[in-house]
Amino acid sequence: MIPSKPSLAAMAATLAAGLLAASAAPAQILGPPSAQVQQPAAGTRATEPLQTLRALGLTPIAPLTRDEDHLETEARAADGRRLSVSFDLAGRLWEIEDADHDADRVAEWRDLEPAAVERVVSAAGFTFRRIVEEKPRHVVARAATREGDEVVLHVDRNGYIYKQTWLRS
Repeated sequence: MIPSKPSLAAMAATLAAGLLAASAAPAQILGPPSAQVQQPAAGTRATEPLQTLRALGLTPIAPLTRDEDHLETEARAADGRRLSVSFDLAGRLWEIEDADHDADRVAEWRDLEPAAVERVVSAAGFTFRRIVEEKPRHVVARAATREGDEVVLHVDRNGYIYKQTWLRS
């Protein structure tokens, strides 16, 4: 008996199920994770900045402008946060920062032990690598996104990740 080939409809159903499963993970934008589920961060490698913003579930609220070494815009997250978003000149996502974060309103000095930083970073969905630097108002940590991109995270003394920068070679 010769095994039958899968029908086109069966292959399409399998592909659709795989795509739905892949889109279930929330986007990884700063932290801690919001209660709302956002779109997957598949666009972080796109070369079209507006496509990248849409893939991350962000809405542009300012025109894209060019600086000497990067492109930048402001966007609004699904949870209402206003974000400053930068791209390199090739259009790849470079940095996301909470535009409303006020460093002066963060505790001047509250010890954030390495284990606490690791918990905050892991709870936001990143893979913690190490603490790079400890500053008076925040800690800089190296981590990886779910997609495997290496990033640097700025974590304030209250445990909020307010800046995320992609590392590129």
